[in-house]
Amino acid sequence: VVKLVVLTGGPCAGKSSGMAAVVEHFSQRGYHVLVVAETATELLGSGISPSDSFSNREFQVLLLQHQLAKEEFYKSVAQRLPYPKILIVLDRGAMDGKAYSSAEDWNAAVNDVGFPSDTKLLHRYDGVVHLRSIAYAHPELYKVIFANNPVRIERTPEMAIEKDEAIAHAWLGSGAIFVPSDHPNPESKADATVAAIARIIGEP
Repeated sequence: VVKLVVLTGGPCAGKSSGMAAVVEHFSQRGYHVLVVAETATELLGSGISPSDSFSNREFQVLLLQHQLAKEEFYKSVAQRLPYPKILIVLDRGAMDGKAYSSAEDWNAAVNDVGFPSDTKLLHRYDGVVHLRSIAYAHPELYKVIFANNPVRIERTPEMAIEKDEAIAHAWLGSGAIFVPSDHPNPESKADATVAAIARIIGEP
């Protein structure tokens, strides 16, 4: 059995903590867990970005091509592994790029990679879990976190919430499960993330 799940969310949503908890929890319950790194971070970190060399539309095409190729690669590898239960968890998925594009650029990019619409992209996965940004419930903490992270482009809680909503809208129709931001601590939110994935893959 191979399950493919997306973990997405807004800025400062706790994806890293949630991912670590997911790996630990399901590894202890008989799953071999494969974690697929965020594709946009890979491209940006390697020097490939919307710039003088690539328009945003061209960048989204590259991003989608790489994302889809990685997903197929990991599914292929999973089929060859000698484990009865395999969980593939993606740090963001194919639809996340929509939140960083104009509608025109996104529709053109989807068409360029061979999809007539978003529909098949939305339903490539067994499930999607969206972690809400800490900016909703704790804007004061978001400001502290932003101050310690010069790379983050969402400078204010309001900008973080706007991006969170854009990402949620991008996944509209996927049946995404939302993990709210008002948990008392990171451990509680990580536990909720584990519970959401358990619900998706049919585990208690």
